[in-house]
Amino acid sequence: ASFLMLYHRLMTDRRVKHGLRGTPEYNLWKGVKARCLNPNDNSYKNYGGRGITIHPEWAQNFLSFLEGIGQRPHPTATIERKDNRLGYVPGNVVWATRKQQNRNRRSNKVVEFKGQTMCLAELQEVTGASAKAIGQRLRRGMALEKAIAFEDFLVVPIIGVVAWIKKSSFSSTKS
Repeated sequence: ASFLMLYHRLMTDRRVKHGLRGTPEYNLWKGVKARCLNPNDNSYKNYGGRGITIHPEWAQNFLSFLEGIGQRPHPTATIERKDNRLGYVPGNVVWATRKQQNRNRRSNKVVEFKGQTMCLAELQEVTGASAKAIGQRLRRGMALEKAIAFEDFLVVPIIGVVAWIKKSSFSSTKS
């Protein structure tokens, strides 16, 4: 074999460390590194610019990152940080569905209801009350329990004043 062929084989073998380049996990790792470490990345302002970091060992070693998060459990899985104030560090990163990720956003209004912390979308599933309506009521200063129970009230304008009247006050009996 010629020197060039040996040199090429040596260089190729040196570059191939895991054979996983191009996999979803590898592409994800590259994306996490970019948004946390590269000020030129479009998402940097929401990650690295806010102090969100990637564990130093993970930043340097894809296999360490993969060992920390595990293989992607299904094709639509993404990773999320359990605590959005913390970085991509062991114990704070999990595989999640898009629905789970959407519920773990900084912009979500989070409330405590019956001892559980949840976003308004989860509260809607639990109570049946509209998440949008509850959010609007909370922004106006209404207490959470009243904002949820408000679904049982009618809004009645009375001479320039809005009154809330319990729906059960009206009977729909026919004569």
